This record gives sequence, C-alpha cells and structure tokens, in this order.
Amino acid sequence: MRTSIPLPTPRRSLRSLLVLLLLLLGPYIAVRHLSEYVVPSSFKSYTASPASVRSSSPWERESSDKLDYSHGEGLRNGRKLAVWTGSTDDGEELGAGDDRVRYGANDDSGDGRAQSSFQFEPSHLDPSTPQHTFLPNGLLIPSTAAPHPIYTLLKTSQRRWKEKLAKQSKTLAQAVDEYRRRYARDPPRGFERWWAYAERNGVQLKDEYDQIHRDLEPFHAFTPNKLQALVREASSKSGMYSISCPGITHTKLSKVKPGSNKAKLRRPSSKCVYKVVETGLNEEGRRVASERAEAQLELLEDIEDLLEEVKVVMYSHDVPWQFVGHEYKIILANVTLSQIDDAHLGWASACAPHKPLRETYDPDVLPDMDSLWAGDKSFVWDHQATMDPCIHPTLTHLVGFLSGHGKGPGPSKELYPVLAMCKTTLHADVLGVSMEAWTEDVGDDPAWEEKKDDRMLWRGKTTGIYFKNDVPWNISQRVNLVHQAAQISGYLPTFEVPSRESPETPVGHPIDLSLSQLNSELMDVGFVDEAIQCDEEICKQVEEGYKFAGRKDWNQGNQYKYLLDIDGNGWSARFKRLMSTNSVVLKSTIFPEWYTDRIQPWVHYIPIKADLTDLYDALSFFRGGNDDLAKEIAVAGKEWSKTFWRKEDMVAYQFRLFLEYARLTAPDQEKASFRLRGDELR
Repeated sequence: MRTSIPLPTPRRSLRSLLVLLLLLLGPYIAVRHLSEYVVPSSFKSYTASPASVRSSSPWERESSDKLDYSHGEGLRNGRKLAVWTGSTDDGEELGAGDDRVRYGANDDSGDGRAQSSFQFEPSHLDPSTPQHTFLPNGLLIPSTAAPHPIYTLLKTSQRRWKEKLAKQSKTLAQAVDEYRRRYARDPPRGFERWWAYAERNGVQLKDEYDQIHRDLEPFHAFTPNKLQALVREASSKSGMYSISCPGITHTKLSKVKPGSNKAKLRRPSSKCVYKVVETGLNEEGRRVASERAEAQLELLEDIEDLLEEVKVVMYSHDVPWQFVGHEYKIILANVTLSQIDDAHLGWASACAPHKPLRETYDPDVLPDMDSLWAGDKSFVWDHQATMDPCIHPTLTHLVGFLSGHGKGPGPSKELYPVLAMCKTTLHADVLGVSMEAWTEDVGDDPAWEEKKDDRMLWRGKTTGIYFKNDVPWNISQRVNLVHQAAQISGYLPTFEVPSRESPETPVGHPIDLSLSQLNSELMDVGFVDEAIQCDEEICKQVEEGYKFAGRKDWNQGNQYKYLLDIDGNGWSARFKRLMSTNSVVLKSTIFPEWYTDRIQPWVHYIPIKADLTDLYDALSFFRGGNDDLAKEIAVAGKEWSKTFWRKEDMVAYQFRLFLEYARLTAPDQEKASFRLRGDELR
C-alpha cells in the first residue's frame, strides 16, 4: 500500500497563487480599507450622505486628501469628513458604534457626579446608521438624520468625565508609572512630597497635569546653563517679578541658643520672597505687580518648605507675554536663529507650515459675519481644540486680543521660562495659577427653581480690543454678541428641539426663527457704563449704535438661570464665581487655563464657540423642554467648583509646576529627578 508523500509547493507557484488571490480579493480589501481609513490614529473617515449636513458648507475640497479646517464647518454633497471616534486617555480607541462614546445605558459608576436623570437609549448604535461627526478641530458637525446633537454631546461628555475619574492613580507607585508613561521621563525630585500633599488635601485627578508638560516641554532642549542664563535675563526685564524659594534642601548647623555649646541641624528660613522689576512701570503698575507677587506668596505659604530650591520668573500683567515662532520652538534641532525670519507672517508664524492659518488663510480678508451666522451648524465637543487659531484662523479676526494687533506681531528670537497669568495656544508662556480668579463669595443665590429669569445674562464693558478705525472692532467678540442680541428683524437658522418623549427623532434641517422673538425670549445682553478703550469718534459711534444697559450686581445676576462668561482684554476672572452659583454657565474663550484638563464641557458648563454662532441653538435646546438638563449642568458645575477648584487644588498645581521648574533650572537635571520606579514603591 502506497502512502502519498506531500510535496512542498514550489516557491514560484506559491508566489503565483498569492498574486492571483490578491487580484481577486484586492478590490474588496481596498473598499473595506477605505471605509475604515484612519486619519491619523484616532480619527476615522466617514462619508456623509448629502442629507447629513446642510448643503451650503464652505468646506468642500474638489480634489484633495487633506482636511481644510479654515472655516470650522462641515462638508457637503457626500465629501469625506474626519470623524473622531473617541479614545480614552490611556490610548484605548472607542469606535463609532461604541456605546461608551455614544448614548449608552444608565451609568451606575457611583462616582456621584454628573448623574443624569435623562436616559437616551437609541436603537441605532450600528455605526452604519447616521451619526454626528466629531472633527479633530474640536467641532461636532451635525447629521440631520441623527438626533439633536446636544443629546449626543451630553452623554458623550458624561462618559468621558466618568472614565477620566475612574482611571486616576490611587497610589504614589501608580502615579510615578503614569508620569513616565505620559511624559517619557522621570518625575521631578520632590514628587513624593507633592503626592503626599495631594493625598492629605483630597486633591482629585492627580494625573491630569498635561498643561504643565505642554508648557515646559520646549525648555527640555536647553542646557541647564542656558536656562539659568535665561532666568537671570528675564528676571531683570520690565514688568517681571521673581519668586525665590530656598526649599527643603538647605540645612545648616546652628546653635540652639546663644552661649550654648550644643548644636543641631536646623533648616534656615524656607520662606519664599519676591522682587519686582519696577523699571518702566508707573505707580499703578508697581502696585499691581506687588499685589500679584504677594498673592503668589500666599498661595505657596503651606508648601514653601516642601519645595526644591528654585527661582521662578513671572509676568506681572494679565495678558500673555511671549510670542515665539513655530520654527524656533522646534529648533532646538539643526536650525540656527539666523535662519529664522518669519516676522512677516504675524500670528501665523506660531503655527506649523501645514496649518490653515499659515497655509491657506488670507489675513487681509475679514470674515463675513452674516454668512457665519447663517452658515452650517457646528458645536464644541473639545473646547481646547477650538481655542487654537492655527486650525481656526477666523479667531485672529473675531477675537480682539488677536485682531487688535493686525496681522500679528513678529515672533521673538528667544524663549524664556516665564510664568504668565494667561496665554493662548499661540503663545509660549508657562501658564501659572492666578489668585485673582479665586473667590468663594457669590452673594445671595437662589436655588434653580427659585430663579426669576430664564434668559441668559451678560453685562460687560467695551473691552477686548482698542476701538479705532484701522482694526476690525465691529466684528470683535463682545461687539458681535451685543449686536446680534439686539436684532429686532431678520431670521436665524435654528434646530428644532424634539420632545423628551421622542429624543431619537432626527434633528432635521434648521428652520428660520425670528431673531426678534429669539432675543426677547433668550437674551438679556448689553454693554455697561460708557464706551471705553476707543478713539473719541469711535466711542460716540459705539454708544449710539450698540445697546448699553444697567449694571447688575451679583445678587441681581444670580436671579438668571443662564450666565455667559466671555473674554475681555485677556482671560476672564469671572469664571470661578459664576461656576460657584446655582446658575448654568456658558463659556466662550480662546484662553486655556490651569484647570482646562480638569473640567468637562457639557458636564460642568456649556462650551460656546468664539464666533458665538452656536449660542442660540444651545439656549433654545435647554429652554425648549430641557430645563432639568440645564439644572444638572448647573449643579454639577457648582459641585466641580467646590471640589476641584479649591485653594488646595490651586496650590497642588503650582507646587507641581515649581518642582518641574526647579528640575529644569537645576545644574544636574538627572539628580533633580525622582528616580524610584513604581515597583520599588509598592
């Protein structure tokens, strides 16, 4: 009986077979691959149906694989949209059909925060059904065939917040490992003292300090000698003050008392001290600088003996200081300063070459405000991403802090490790904690149900820009708000709000609603006092052409359910107080702050785009039968203010920042690092 012996397949025949299979299966694989196309790792391609977005979008690109974010809107006629399908902060991808980032079931995670009474259980979790589009520029583009986008934003944000809370480090060992995982380096020396302070004082979200990393990362390319020279130079500049702390590392022999032969080790005074550079400051400037320096010493008082030895330079004004070109920030690799000459680019010089502000946006063409208000809908899902002028170039015209400088200043040729009270994503300052926003007093504040006015309140001065003929003051943020809220004619496209009995109803196309009626029912907005920061002729024009209304004190303001927080000349110092009330806060800003990684839009506050074109839709949604959802955000926001923005949380941020700064400027950065591994601490 013969047995067959298997013969090896010739390599040439195997190759031929593989080629044949590839020819047969190639088209199928290609189609499947394109439908799953990733742009880049956390973004998937999604082809929108013509009905999924309004057909008048300016986003269409006829023959380009690149996404154009220059208008911050959608695409039309089935063009591709980049879809952020979501990811947890530890890199786990969440698919478009994953209920953790869609609507999901009742969440019983038990953290006691952002528990919503509203349960939305759609039947269409299949990713092939219409879904809203999450763009990498921070905007959600609605699909008319999907439910109202704010339902999606509420549930998505609640889940992201709960996931962030759940995954925080519980021990020092875990925190050390997480630090190394995020930043690929050792923590700074004194990290265990920082952890002990955070534990002792109930600081939450102990891993969420990415803002410090983003701000300080460029400085790790410098040598300690260079950094020390930069600190010395910066500390002598006008408008600066420096904080010097001896820290925990200094000890010396001192007598117990005069005449005694006994001696013991005793730490000398660990008190931090400050020095203001008064050159170039007027009397008011000197007073303000000293007060801000004193406030920083007060903030550090409880931990100054736990710090490393450090000298930190701070800018005394309430605006950003450093504007550095993109090329200089990446130098620090094979480019000499003489090769960098992009002053003519203005604000765009801070952006990478492929970003819209630098590549495609024309700074000489102003946005058409009527077209913006009547254009395609979009909503904020990632607030920090929407603050970036590099991918939202119209911000350079719509935000007075930027447009007041015209095309923008020329970039600095040096990068200083200086702390500032605020910054934009274009600026190179290191963001510190400002004590001026701190308050626990909100006045008389009735409960939500007892508030007398369902409208949104805003009062403010004509700040944000200096009003003169050669700048676009008439489209700046505050003017845009007051102008639109005073309209008594015309119509505004606005989404209808479905009944709570059928929240899965497709949102459909916006319908035109009377602006007069919308403003009457939704808005109480106006400038106060008289026009300021303006040439005389323009001041008169502003006072005659825009609404000025009476001031509201805190008690009067607290009678409103909806309070708007909007930028002025710089960051807004109102936010902490507003968040501590029983009202819900709507916030529009381009200034990230120290707490930005530690708060969740749509859970603790309602994020609004800088052009304000989503404002009426947001208010209409909550006023249109969703009062309880607005109340939940108000309650969660107040709880966040009381539990995540305490003085101890501010101290913890500044403590960690000062440790990082001390390591940067130490003669030996390796010795100034925390070397123990997580497994050595368990």
